[in-house]
Amino acid sequence: MVRIPAPPQLRVSIGITGHRAAHPDWLAKSAEIRAVLAGLFDLVEATLDAERERLGAIAPVRLHSLLADGVDQLAAELGTARGWELISPLPFGRRLNLAINAHPASGDDARALLQGTTPGDPQCQARARAIEDWYARSRLFELADQDEVLSGQFLATLDNPQDRTTQALFAAGSSVQ
Repeated sequence: MVRIPAPPQLRVSIGITGHRAAHPDWLAKSAEIRAVLAGLFDLVEATLDAERERLGAIAPVRLHSLLADGVDQLAAELGTARGWELISPLPFGRRLNLAINAHPASGDDARALLQGTTPGDPQCQARARAIEDWYARSRLFELADQDEVLSGQFLATLDNPQDRTTQALFAAGSSVQ
């Protein structure tokens, strides 16, 4: 007898990215951004609730976020509070992604993050801790195939902040991801 598997449950997936916490628009309007984003997420939930009878079982929403500080982490906070599944498609491996998104001001702090140790700068530590907390609550998909080259380029940008060629090489290499 041939058994045909049941089709997968209907699922809504949402991807989000936005300004980082240091961006002037975020700094000036973070409360407004929170309210608008929460309202949008409420609308998604209300729409799904209204359609459940017609559509049947609907799996929890999947929220795709890169987990950078600012809008990405706000969306993760609001989505997981609703029971949504958090998916994080990282453009780099976990450590390089952490090092870049913790915004280290020095090569030494970036090296610490890349080695899995604590950076000296307290603000960098706090940003790294927040990202790591989200890593623990997310399904990660890491694109780490170029991390060795990109890590060297990233460190070079911090060690030589005035070198425009170094900055351009890292910008080009990381944007290919």
